[in-house]
Amino acid sequence: MDEISAQGINVWDTILNMPFTTDRGRKIELAFYSELIPDLYMSGLVPQLYLSATQSTQHCLAGGMDESVIYSFSIMGLQLGELGEFDQAFKYEDLARDLSAKHPNTFGATRGMNGIVWCNMHSRSHPREIVDYCLKAIQSGKNCGDLYNAGLSYGPLMWNLQVQGGHLLILEDAARECLQFSNRFHLSFSVGLAEAVQAGWIEPMKEDVAHVPIQEKLKQWEADSHIASAGSYYVLRGLAHYYFGEYEKADECLAAVGQYLCGLTDNVLKRQWHLLRVLNDLRLYEKGKRFATAEELLAEIGPDIEKVEAWAALGPLLKPYLAFLHAELERVTGNFREARSRYLDAITLAHQQSYVFLEGHLNECLAELLLADGQHPEGIYLAEAARLYGKCHAARKKTALMGKFPDYFEEAKPAYPQIEVITPGSLTLPDLDVDYLLKASLSISSERERDALLRKIMNVVMESSGAEHGYLLIGEGESLFIRAESHVNDREATKTLHKGLEEAGGICKAIVRYVFRTGERVVLDRACLEGEFKDNADVQATQMRSVLCLPIVRQSNRVGILCLENRLVEGAFTPKKSQVTELLMLQAAICVENSRLADELVKVTG
Repeated sequence: MDEISAQGINVWDTILNMPFTTDRGRKIELAFYSELIPDLYMSGLVPQLYLSATQSTQHCLAGGMDESVIYSFSIMGLQLGELGEFDQAFKYEDLARDLSAKHPNTFGATRGMNGIVWCNMHSRSHPREIVDYCLKAIQSGKNCGDLYNAGLSYGPLMWNLQVQGGHLLILEDAARECLQFSNRFHLSFSVGLAEAVQAGWIEPMKEDVAHVPIQEKLKQWEADSHIASAGSYYVLRGLAHYYFGEYEKADECLAAVGQYLCGLTDNVLKRQWHLLRVLNDLRLYEKGKRFATAEELLAEIGPDIEKVEAWAALGPLLKPYLAFLHAELERVTGNFREARSRYLDAITLAHQQSYVFLEGHLNECLAELLLADGQHPEGIYLAEAARLYGKCHAARKKTALMGKFPDYFEEAKPAYPQIEVITPGSLTLPDLDVDYLLKASLSISSERERDALLRKIMNVVMESSGAEHGYLLIGEGESLFIRAESHVNDREATKTLHKGLEEAGGICKAIVRYVFRTGERVVLDRACLEGEFKDNADVQATQMRSVLCLPIVRQSNRVGILCLENRLVEGAFTPKKSQVTELLMLQAAICVENSRLADELVKVTG
């Protein structure tokens, strides 16, 4: 490595623009390294791996380029990354990517792309981007006939699908495809990778599934030097144990990984291993299973936290997990308010990056935090966790959650505190205009036709709240649509429409998304000057002052959102006006849901 640096040239541009060697001996020598490197990597022979990559690069600089040497550059990037020299590591990654694109559907390109997805991309790329590149690498191998490296690229494909946790069935399909392809062409390395993912992650998340007999396979992998298969199994199984609260079993898997780390080098699974060590130690400390004091705990987990923070600073892949780590750390060693804020930040990050499983687990953790502190509304987060586990098809995790908190999942049992506002003593009813509430509620209930109902709701709440602008949004699947809006200075009456939230102007989308996601109301007196949304572009563009944003809830289900604004007056939505609006929206939720059901009945009956 030092000899290459001592040449004083721009190594990357030199190689990228270098003509192919015509010397047969050089070509054979470079091809030899190209054949050797994958086996060294998969067998965990790291010193020999780095030496081969360095020698291959030196031969290339001395005697000319050949497409077979591309793999070496991804390993050079891996070595520099392990040393923390990420700027140079990224240059070698970019060189390998450029050369793979320049010489497509060749053995060299396939091996280079395989090296990139195993060793490099997880530092700067989102899992979705890595999955896409894996698919290209697999296709490249099939096109040129390099089936061995095509099979190996299924490994990072499956691992990054697991990291994102978007859809277990997609991961299951990828593992099944890898097995079929690898068995067909007798590719034992990639067979092991697929079996490790099945046994370590897929099966623990599914219900009523036949388990792969893993102990014999572990012995066989070790005998065959399939270090990456064994190591990946223990990392994934440790993660599964952790998410099910089986922290001592997770600890056993974490310890078992140690002997296989040489086969994982610096790939996405090894980074997850460092992360999991911290998370699991925090739980073991909390249960009195490890570390006598917080100081001992922090001394042990500190180096791993530093590693995860450094990696997360490079790209998006670990950022939601780092936010989770910080939330857990604050929960165990800090205070309730800061921990709650950290969890909400982590949930937002996981949602933005479509980390569905992690987002579900974060909601579950936040619910447990609130429950332990006697705070509300824990039911909102439990319901959201169950929804997200169902969405990503982690069926056993959803069942475990519902079994752990059965009272929150009884049919029609209200989990949202907004429904409780009408219980005796929860509101100072003598301070409210009861006659007005009754008349307004009857007015809303009298409408059956959908658009007329939405207009009536908007008219009533605009009148009672003192809002200047109002938006009524209804949820359709995972999306929100503005179905009615009203503006005091607009000559037109309340308008009904069907516009997606992301397409709308004037409304603060961040506030609406926050309320829809958490089920918590937002009341702001000086939105553009203070509070967590003060720097939001929508808030600043309209110079919002007063904001009242409420979830519309019917039997624990979020039907939609009401967002009211006053851009002229600070503190427009007093506690009294907010209470009146909340009570009206309880009636509105019933009417909106009844109207929806009536519309569906008409469609069914013709």
